[in-house]
Amino acid sequence: MFYIIGTQLPQYFYENGWADDPSNNTGYREIICTQPRRIAAITLANRLTQEMSDPSLVGYSVRFSSTYNPGITKIRYVTDGWLLRETTLLDPLLKHCSVLIIDEAHERSLNTELLLGVVKKIRRVRPQLRVVVCSATLDAQAFLEFFTGSKSSSKNKRKEDNDNANNQATKKRKSRWGKVENTTTSNTSDEPTADLSSGTIISVDGRQHPVDIMYKQEPVSDYVKSAVEIALQIHESESDDGDILCFLTTGEEIDEAVDFAENILAASLQTTSSKSSQRRRPRNAVCLPLYSTLPARLQSQPFLPRSSDEVKNNTRRTIVVV
Repeated sequence: MFYIIGTQLPQYFYENGWADDPSNNTGYREIICTQPRRIAAITLANRLTQEMSDPSLVGYSVRFSSTYNPGITKIRYVTDGWLLRETTLLDPLLKHCSVLIIDEAHERSLNTELLLGVVKKIRRVRPQLRVVVCSATLDAQAFLEFFTGSKSSSKNKRKEDNDNANNQATKKRKSRWGKVENTTTSNTSDEPTADLSSGTIISVDGRQHPVDIMYKQEPVSDYVKSAVEIALQIHESESDDGDILCFLTTGEEIDEAVDFAENILAASLQTTSSKSSQRRRPRNAVCLPLYSTLPARLQSQPFLPRSSDEVKNNTRRTIVVV
């Protein structure tokens, strides 16, 4: 689902004209996809650049790095923090954004929570802005009620209707970006005005491929070392081309697991080279860490293609990730 949402969905929106300027003037529109981490935004942008016929249509904006070209870039990947800063300082209404995709919303980080609240206020002024909230594990109904307000009770709704009827001519609620109720006056584009109370939930059940789940028969004293040993056991027993993903909970455990794996691989390499038997030498293996506080160069290593110079041929990667 990661690459389906991150790379295919923006392409579908672009191919159906959601990034076209309806007024044919100097303005432009773009499709923005948010990611919780900068390495994810950069990786998805690079992946989509290879798939698009015109690479200049895709860009990204993250901290300390940007390939965004206003007026030319039609699909842009950003981090939640970057877009929150943009709505705070540069473009409070996201005037050039026609579709906003908020991915990995289930992580519920501070930036994501604040961004969802800001986007809800933006849609009061720009109801034509389309918002897509995506996640593999998400309470979709709660997010739908947050944006559409469908959970309000009938009693509160009747009271709100009476207040609006009594004060319609004299009372206007203000917001940071202008009048909230009179949204049609701020909608200067040629797009039809959308209904803020409308929304839908689309779910894709099942997995894209079969998954076998196996458990240890007995509890282990050190689950970090046990996870590394099982990953290396899979490396020695499986002959296919796939890399190995090993999930742990913190960066400290990941560093510990990588050090432990490197010691085992180094000892195994010395033992294999010292033997004079004709036994086939096992495939090379490397263990790579992946978590948010690593430098950008180390975070990008697990995403390098096999054809790159930094990845040796016939080397299986064991990626230890949070």
